[in-house]
Amino acid sequence: MKRNILLILVFFINIPMFFAQNQDSKLYNTFDNKVGNENVNLNYGVVFEEKYRKKKGNHNYFISERYQKGQLKFRNQVFYDKYIKYELSEDLLILKVNTKSIEESIILDKSLVSEFQIAGKKFINYNDYGFLEQVYFSNTFSLLKKYHKKRKENKDGAYVYYTFKKEIKHLVDFDDKIFTVKSKKSFEREFPNQKKTITQFYKKNKFLQKNNYNKFIVELMKLITSKKANYE
Repeated sequence: MKRNILLILVFFINIPMFFAQNQDSKLYNTFDNKVGNENVNLNYGVVFEEKYRKKKGNHNYFISERYQKGQLKFRNQVFYDKYIKYELSEDLLILKVNTKSIEESIILDKSLVSEFQIAGKKFINYNDYGFLEQVYFSNTFSLLKKYHKKRKENKDGAYVYYTFKKEIKHLVDFDDKIFTVKSKKSFEREFPNQKKTITQFYKKNKFLQKNNYNKFIVELMKLITSKKANYE
């Protein structure tokens, strides 16, 4: 209720914002700066502490181990220009809280984060699958990517440290079902009536498959779904 009242006040003070291109971002940022993060429902989580000792050049985060400016949807509220980082070995979203009275980092409760954006990428919380990058979206299907970093414990005498190896899986969300793309057989298993179409596409698009796998999957799915619609 406090947020709604203060938000209305901020609106009347900053009416021109609503006509700017990034109106929502500016309005919510103005509100957050006035009341502080302590009064915004963005602090459901546990205090974050780095627990993996690493050597320089190897880390367990998406893109960078440094905090990056992004946005997130938390408890059905959108928060702009927050400093976050995405930990891949345990699939955690970490928020840097920095106000006049608080300077801390917390691991946000994943069940309350429906989506977030970082480094120009959009991630959706798919519950059992965790956070998945939404590479492509249409009314028919979505192409998703799962990022993970497998950790390995290493010992150098008494010194213990971890190294991380990146793994990426491609998934397709189609007809209220998610399936993992591993090979041509993945598509043939899901669309047994279109084996000929799938085989022909693979033969004709070897260069695309090798150089732009995301687009390869999208174009194949467009072809499959268009033919499926014709059959129906």
